Amino acid sequence: MWCQRGASSSPWPAALAAARSKFSHASRWRSKNSGGASRPGASRPTCSIAATALAIGAAGLVVRWLLDPILGAQQPYFGVLVGTSLATLWCGFGPGLAALAFTFVASEWLFSGVDVLTHPVHLLASLITFAFGAVVVWLMAGQRTARDDARRDAAAADHRRAELQREVERRQALEAELRHSREEFRTLVERAPVGILGADAKGLCTFANRTWYDLTGLTPADTLGHAWNRAIHADDLAATMDRWNESVATRHPYVNELRVVHVDGTVHPVLATAQPIYDAGGAVVSFIGTVMDLTELHHREALLRRLIDTQEQEKQSLCHEFHDG
Repeated sequence: MWCQRGASSSPWPAALAAARSKFSHASRWRSKNSGGASRPGASRPTCSIAATALAIGAAGLVVRWLLDPILGAQQPYFGVLVGTSLATLWCGFGPGLAALAFTFVASEWLFSGVDVLTHPVHLLASLITFAFGAVVVWLMAGQRTARDDARRDAAAADHRRAELQREVERRQALEAELRHSREEFRTLVERAPVGILGADAKGLCTFANRTWYDLTGLTPADTLGHAWNRAIHADDLAATMDRWNESVATRHPYVNELRVVHVDGTVHPVLATAQPIYDAGGAVVSFIGTVMDLTELHHREALLRRLIDTQEQEKQSLCHEFHDG
């Protein structure tokens, strides 16, 4: 048994204590830096990684030592593959290979009971076993790399999905805000107390609001394009179109007072204005115009003039009476 093969002054208890100390130190470091949980790909110092690998390998030796009463001189490398596999999965290829060399030499010395220098066959078998362990380390390192790559890919995919979800939500919010703004604008245009018309860069009418249709009695088909000018009083048509075409050609604001005729024959004096709309490059892309009905204003002006005339007449009458008296 191991206790019979080892000398009373064997350094194994001291080595075991040192390995346990290193393993405890690595565990405390890992708990401190990862919140008590393993974090793949976390940054750790190289010396700590190597110490962790050697500590795991030493733990495999402890397992072999505990099983020594059962295994005896058989299976001296039992703890090597267990500890080395775990060390490689935990720390990577380099530390795993170092753990393999450490535990292999320690197992050969502590558990085989054979002097490899005087037994060439045993030496050859040991080298074959070491080569097999190196292959296991290589395979385990590949599995660890694949596992870490899969976790990184999954984390990256989750991040991309989260970014995509945030982008989708942002765009949905912008679209909802845009729809709300368009609805507000459409409501404002439709309920405005003045006629509102839109035209493209060539001066062709593209839309009109309800107030315009109520003012002229026209339909959309009678308004779009150049058809809107049929609502202009015949005496004002030529001058109105000349001024409008000039504004379109020069890209200047349009202001004109004219008369429009309702389909029922009612004439309305109006003040028409239009303003060019520019794009980011400074080119005119459209016009927006208003048509204000001045009928009520003219009625009030006429009433005011009549009141003034009446007052003047009364003043003159009073003056005549005063002089005659």
